[in-house]
Amino acid sequence: MSEEHGPVSPREILNKVWSWPVISFVLAALLGFEVSFMTSGHPWMADLFLLVSAALFLAKFLTWEDARQQASAIRRRLSIYAILITATVTLAAILGTHYLNRPRETVQLKADARSLPIPQESENNKPNERIELKQPSEELATIQLNCERVLRPVEWDNDTLYVLETYPTLTEGLVELTSNTGKPRFWPENYKPENRLYRCDLANYGTAAVFGLSMKFNLTFIEAQKVPDGPKARKGGATLSTHNHVINLPVLNGNGGRFIFYLNNQSEYFVNVGLPEFADLEIAGQKERQIVRFKPTSPNWPRTFFLSPKTE
Repeated sequence: MSEEHGPVSPREILNKVWSWPVISFVLAALLGFEVSFMTSGHPWMADLFLLVSAALFLAKFLTWEDARQQASAIRRRLSIYAILITATVTLAAILGTHYLNRPRETVQLKADARSLPIPQESENNKPNERIELKQPSEELATIQLNCERVLRPVEWDNDTLYVLETYPTLTEGLVELTSNTGKPRFWPENYKPENRLYRCDLANYGTAAVFGLSMKFNLTFIEAQKVPDGPKARKGGATLSTHNHVINLPVLNGNGGRFIFYLNNQSEYFVNVGLPEFADLEIAGQKERQIVRFKPTSPNWPRTFFLSPKTE
Protein backbone atom coordinates (compact mmCIF):
# COMPACT_ATOMS: atom_id res chain seq x y z
CA MET A 1 0.00 0.00 0.00
CA SER A 2 1.26 3.43 -0.89
CA GLU A 3 1.78 5.91 1.90
CA GLU A 4 -0.45 8.94 1.65
CA HIS A 5 0.82 12.39 2.60
CA GLY A 6 -1.44 15.10 3.88
CA PRO A 7 -1.32 18.70 2.61
CA VAL A 8 1.73 20.74 3.58
CA SER A 9 0.91 23.40 6.13
CA PRO A 10 1.90 27.08 5.60
CA ARG A 11 4.22 26.83 8.61
CA GLU A 12 6.16 23.97 7.01
CA ILE A 13 6.50 25.99 3.79
CA LEU A 14 7.71 29.01 5.78
CA ASN A 15 10.27 26.85 7.64
CA LYS A 16 11.67 25.57 4.34
CA VAL A 17 11.83 29.06 2.84
CA TRP A 18 13.50 30.36 6.02
CA SER A 19 16.09 27.55 6.05
CA TRP A 20 19.84 28.23 5.82
CA PRO A 21 20.22 26.77 2.26
CA VAL A 22 17.57 29.13 0.86
CA ILE A 23 18.83 32.15 2.84
CA SER A 24 22.42 31.41 1.76
CA PHE A 25 21.36 31.38 -1.89
CA VAL A 26 19.54 34.72 -1.51
CA LEU A 27 22.54 36.24 0.31
CA ALA A 28 24.90 35.11 -2.46
CA ALA A 29 22.66 36.73 -5.09
CA LEU A 30 22.38 40.00 -3.15
CA LEU A 31 26.15 40.17 -2.58
CA GLY A 32 26.71 39.45 -6.27
CA PHE A 33 24.59 42.49 -7.16
CA GLU A 34 26.50 44.50 -4.55
CA VAL A 35 29.87 43.65 -6.13
CA SER A 36 28.56 44.46 -9.62
CA PHE A 37 27.38 47.93 -8.60
CA MET A 38 30.54 48.52 -6.52
CA THR A 39 32.71 48.38 -9.65
CA SER A 40 30.31 50.11 -12.05
CA GLY A 41 30.25 53.62 -10.62
CA HIS A 42 26.99 53.25 -8.60
CA PRO A 43 28.15 53.12 -4.95
CA TRP A 44 24.73 53.92 -3.44
CA MET A 45 23.12 50.94 -5.15
CA ALA A 46 25.97 48.76 -3.85
CA ASP A 47 25.32 50.09 -0.33
CA LEU A 48 21.61 49.24 -0.62
CA PHE A 49 22.24 45.60 -1.57
CA LEU A 50 24.90 45.29 1.14
CA LEU A 51 22.59 46.65 3.88
CA VAL A 52 19.75 44.35 2.79
CA SER A 53 22.17 41.40 2.92
CA ALA A 54 23.36 42.35 6.40
CA ALA A 55 19.79 42.75 7.69
CA LEU A 56 18.74 39.41 6.21
CA PHE A 57 21.73 37.61 7.73
CA LEU A 58 21.12 39.07 11.19
CA ALA A 59 17.40 38.29 11.02
CA LYS A 60 18.15 34.67 10.17
CA PHE A 61 20.91 34.32 12.78
CA LEU A 62 18.89 35.89 15.62
CA THR A 63 15.90 33.62 14.89
CA TRP A 64 18.01 30.51 14.29
CA GLU A 65 16.54 27.59 16.24
CA ASP A 66 19.94 26.18 17.27
CA ALA A 67 21.02 29.53 18.72
CA ARG A 68 17.72 30.03 20.54
CA GLN A 69 18.16 26.70 22.31
CA GLN A 70 21.33 27.90 24.04
CA ALA A 71 21.37 29.27 27.55
CA SER A 72 20.24 32.86 27.92
CA ALA A 73 23.75 34.25 28.63
CA ILE A 74 25.33 32.36 25.73
CA ARG A 75 22.51 33.38 23.40
CA ARG A 76 23.00 37.02 24.39
CA ARG A 77 26.77 36.88 23.73
CA LEU A 78 26.25 35.19 20.35
CA SER A 79 23.74 37.88 19.34
CA ILE A 80 26.11 40.69 20.35
CA TYR A 81 29.06 39.11 18.50
CA ALA A 82 26.95 38.58 15.37
CA ILE A 83 25.72 42.19 15.38
CA LEU A 84 29.21 43.66 15.98
CA ILE A 85 30.93 41.52 13.35
CA THR A 86 28.21 42.15 10.76
CA ALA A 87 28.24 45.90 11.42
CA THR A 88 32.06 46.05 11.19
CA VAL A 89 32.21 44.11 7.91
CA THR A 90 29.34 46.15 6.44
CA LEU A 91 30.91 49.48 7.39
CA ALA A 92 34.31 48.44 5.99
CA ALA A 93 32.69 47.32 2.73
CA ILE A 94 30.77 50.61 2.39
CA LEU A 95 33.90 52.69 3.00
CA GLY A 96 35.83 50.57 0.49
CA THR A 97 33.11 50.99 -2.13
CA HIS A 98 33.10 54.77 -1.79
CA TYR A 99 36.90 54.87 -1.86
CA LEU A 100 36.92 52.99 -5.18
CA ASN A 101 34.32 55.41 -6.55
CA ARG A 102 35.92 58.56 -5.15
CA PRO A 103 36.01 61.63 -7.46
CA ARG A 104 39.22 61.88 -9.45
CA GLU A 105 40.90 65.13 -10.34
CA THR A 106 40.89 65.70 -14.10
CA VAL A 107 41.95 68.53 -16.33
CA GLN A 108 39.04 70.67 -17.50
CA LEU A 109 39.61 71.33 -21.16
CA LYS A 110 36.80 73.70 -21.92
CA ALA A 111 37.03 77.47 -21.64
CA ASP A 112 39.64 78.40 -19.06
CA ALA A 113 39.75 81.57 -17.01
CA ARG A 114 43.28 82.32 -18.20
CA SER A 115 42.30 82.06 -21.86
CA LEU A 116 41.54 85.22 -23.75
CA PRO A 117 38.64 85.32 -26.23
CA ILE A 118 39.38 83.47 -29.46
CA PRO A 119 39.73 85.86 -32.44
CA GLN A 120 36.70 85.71 -34.70
CA GLU A 121 37.03 84.54 -38.29
CA SER A 122 38.02 87.44 -40.53
CA GLU A 123 39.94 88.14 -43.67
CA ASN A 124 43.10 88.40 -41.59
CA ASN A 125 43.03 85.06 -39.81
CA LYS A 126 41.46 82.51 -42.15
CA PRO A 127 43.20 79.14 -41.92
CA ASN A 128 44.82 79.39 -45.34
CA GLU A 129 45.72 83.07 -45.19
CA ARG A 130 49.21 84.24 -44.31
CA ILE A 131 49.29 86.17 -41.07
CA GLU A 132 52.16 87.90 -39.38
CA LEU A 133 53.21 86.04 -36.27
CA LYS A 134 54.98 87.41 -33.26
CA GLN A 135 57.25 84.46 -32.63
CA PRO A 136 58.94 84.07 -29.23
CA SER A 137 62.37 82.58 -28.79
CA GLU A 138 62.37 78.86 -29.60
CA GLU A 139 64.22 78.34 -26.34
CA LEU A 140 61.10 79.46 -24.45
CA ALA A 141 58.34 77.79 -26.45
CA THR A 142 58.79 75.14 -29.12
CA ILE A 143 55.37 73.55 -29.60
CA GLN A 144 54.95 70.44 -31.72
CA LEU A 145 51.69 68.79 -32.79
CA ASN A 146 51.81 65.32 -34.29
CA CYS A 147 48.70 63.32 -35.28
CA GLU A 148 49.02 59.71 -36.43
CA ARG A 149 46.47 57.11 -37.36
CA VAL A 150 45.66 54.41 -34.78
CA LEU A 151 45.23 50.93 -36.25
CA ARG A 152 43.84 49.20 -33.15
CA PRO A 153 41.57 50.03 -30.20
CA VAL A 154 43.11 52.07 -27.39
CA GLU A 155 43.62 50.20 -24.10
CA TRP A 156 42.92 52.16 -20.92
CA ASP A 157 41.98 51.55 -17.27
CA ASN A 158 41.95 54.36 -14.70
CA ASP A 159 43.19 57.03 -17.08
CA THR A 160 41.12 59.76 -18.68
CA LEU A 161 40.86 59.78 -22.46
CA TYR A 162 40.35 63.13 -24.18
CA VAL A 163 38.63 62.97 -27.55
CA LEU A 164 37.84 65.54 -30.21
CA GLU A 165 34.51 64.19 -31.46
CA THR A 166 33.82 65.59 -34.93
CA TYR A 167 30.19 66.54 -35.47
CA PRO A 168 28.60 69.39 -37.46
CA THR A 169 27.16 71.07 -34.35
CA LEU A 170 30.21 70.64 -32.06
CA THR A 171 32.55 73.62 -32.33
CA GLU A 172 34.73 73.50 -29.22
CA GLY A 173 36.13 71.40 -26.42
CA LEU A 174 37.09 67.78 -25.88
CA VAL A 175 35.03 64.90 -24.56
CA GLU A 176 36.40 63.32 -21.38
CA LEU A 177 36.09 59.54 -21.07
CA THR A 178 36.79 58.27 -17.56
CA SER A 179 36.94 54.82 -16.00
CA ASN A 180 37.38 53.95 -12.34
CA THR A 181 36.79 50.19 -12.49
CA GLY A 182 40.51 49.40 -12.39
CA LYS A 183 39.98 46.86 -15.17
CA PRO A 184 41.55 47.19 -18.64
CA ARG A 185 39.11 48.48 -21.24
CA PHE A 186 39.29 49.18 -24.96
CA TRP A 187 38.05 52.24 -26.80
CA PRO A 188 36.19 52.51 -29.09
CA GLU A 189 34.23 49.44 -28.02
CA ASN A 190 32.83 48.97 -31.54
CA TYR A 191 36.14 49.65 -33.30
CA LYS A 192 36.33 48.54 -36.93
CA PRO A 193 39.37 48.72 -39.24
CA GLU A 194 37.51 50.95 -41.70
CA ASN A 195 37.11 53.63 -39.01
CA ARG A 196 39.95 56.15 -39.17
CA LEU A 197 40.99 57.00 -35.61
CA TYR A 198 43.86 59.43 -34.93
CA ARG A 199 46.08 59.98 -31.89
CA CYS A 200 47.42 63.52 -31.44
CA ASP A 201 50.47 64.34 -29.33
CA LEU A 202 50.92 67.99 -28.33
CA ALA A 203 54.37 68.60 -26.81
CA ASN A 204 56.25 71.64 -25.50
CA TYR A 205 60.02 71.27 -25.96
CA GLY A 206 60.73 74.82 -24.81
CA THR A 207 61.98 75.71 -21.35
CA ALA A 208 58.90 77.68 -20.27
CA ALA A 209 55.39 76.48 -19.49
CA VAL A 210 52.55 77.93 -21.57
CA PHE A 211 49.06 78.82 -20.36
CA GLY A 212 45.67 79.19 -22.03
CA LEU A 213 46.81 77.47 -25.23
CA SER A 214 44.12 77.80 -27.89
CA MET A 215 44.19 76.10 -31.30
CA LYS A 216 41.69 75.58 -34.11
CA PHE A 217 41.07 72.46 -36.17
CA ASN A 218 39.37 73.20 -39.50
CA LEU A 219 36.64 70.59 -40.14
CA THR A 220 34.83 70.14 -43.45
CA PHE A 221 31.87 67.75 -43.56
CA ILE A 222 31.19 65.98 -46.84
CA GLU A 223 28.14 63.92 -47.75
CA ALA A 224 28.75 60.14 -47.70
CA GLN A 225 26.83 58.60 -50.62
CA LYS A 226 26.09 54.91 -51.02
CA VAL A 227 27.89 53.10 -53.80
CA PRO A 228 25.86 50.78 -56.10
CA ASP A 229 26.74 47.11 -55.65
CA GLY A 230 28.63 47.99 -52.46
CA PRO A 231 26.36 47.86 -49.39
CA LYS A 232 29.05 49.15 -47.01
CA ALA A 233 30.99 51.33 -49.44
CA ARG A 234 30.63 55.12 -49.44
CA LYS A 235 31.86 57.89 -51.70
CA GLY A 236 32.18 61.60 -51.16
CA GLY A 237 29.41 63.91 -52.30
CA ALA A 238 28.57 67.55 -51.74
CA THR A 239 30.26 69.67 -49.09
CA LEU A 240 27.76 70.22 -46.28
CA SER A 241 29.50 72.56 -43.84
CA THR A 242 32.84 73.88 -42.62
CA HIS A 243 33.79 75.25 -39.23
CA ASN A 244 36.71 75.63 -36.83
CA HIS A 245 36.73 73.40 -33.77
CA VAL A 246 38.48 75.23 -30.91
CA ILE A 247 40.45 73.45 -28.20
CA ASN A 248 41.60 75.32 -25.08
CA LEU A 249 44.29 73.78 -22.89
CA PRO A 250 44.85 75.42 -19.47
CA VAL A 251 48.55 74.59 -19.16
CA LEU A 252 51.31 72.73 -21.02
CA ASN A 253 54.55 72.36 -19.09
CA GLY A 254 57.93 72.95 -20.70
CA ASN A 255 60.90 70.60 -21.13
CA GLY A 256 58.90 67.90 -22.89
CA GLY A 257 55.50 68.38 -21.26
CA ARG A 258 52.83 66.77 -23.42
CA PHE A 259 49.11 66.27 -23.79
CA ILE A 260 47.54 63.32 -25.66
CA PHE A 261 44.09 63.35 -27.26
CA TYR A 262 42.26 61.50 -30.02
CA LEU A 263 40.20 62.40 -33.08
CA ASN A 264 37.09 60.32 -33.68
CA ASN A 265 34.25 60.93 -36.14
CA GLN A 266 30.78 60.75 -34.58
CA SER A 267 28.93 61.84 -37.72
CA GLU A 268 27.60 59.97 -40.73
CA TYR A 269 29.72 62.15 -43.05
CA PHE A 270 33.27 62.19 -44.32
CA VAL A 271 35.34 64.79 -42.46
CA ASN A 272 38.38 66.56 -43.87
CA VAL A 273 40.53 67.65 -40.92
CA GLY A 274 42.88 70.59 -41.31
CA LEU A 275 45.47 70.68 -38.54
CA PRO A 276 46.18 74.03 -36.90
CA GLU A 277 49.38 75.80 -37.98
CA PHE A 278 49.69 77.91 -34.86
CA ALA A 279 48.42 78.38 -31.31
CA ASP A 280 47.42 81.45 -29.35
CA LEU A 281 48.98 81.23 -25.88
CA GLU A 282 50.63 82.91 -22.91
CA ILE A 283 54.24 82.04 -22.04
CA ALA A 284 55.26 81.92 -18.39
CA GLY A 285 57.05 85.14 -17.50
CA GLN A 286 55.68 87.05 -20.51
CA LYS A 287 53.07 89.80 -20.14
CA GLU A 288 51.37 89.50 -23.53
CA ARG A 289 49.72 86.58 -25.28
CA GLN A 290 51.53 85.41 -28.38
CA ILE A 291 50.83 83.41 -31.51
CA VAL A 292 53.25 80.51 -31.88
CA ARG A 293 53.63 78.47 -35.04
CA PHE A 294 53.79 74.73 -34.49
CA LYS A 295 57.12 73.16 -35.33
CA PRO A 296 56.73 70.43 -37.99
CA THR A 297 57.67 66.91 -36.94
CA SER A 298 59.17 66.29 -40.42
CA PRO A 299 59.61 68.13 -43.75
CA ASN A 300 56.63 66.19 -45.16
CA TRP A 301 54.43 66.83 -42.15
CA PRO A 302 50.81 66.26 -43.36
CA ARG A 303 48.56 69.27 -42.91
CA THR A 304 45.27 67.49 -43.64
CA PHE A 305 43.72 64.04 -43.41
CA PHE A 306 40.17 62.64 -43.47
CA LEU A 307 37.94 60.63 -41.15
CA SER A 308 35.50 58.01 -42.41
CA PRO A 309 31.80 58.15 -41.49
CA LYS A 310 30.77 56.50 -38.26
CA THR A 311 29.63 52.91 -38.77
CA GLU A 312 27.16 51.00 -36.60
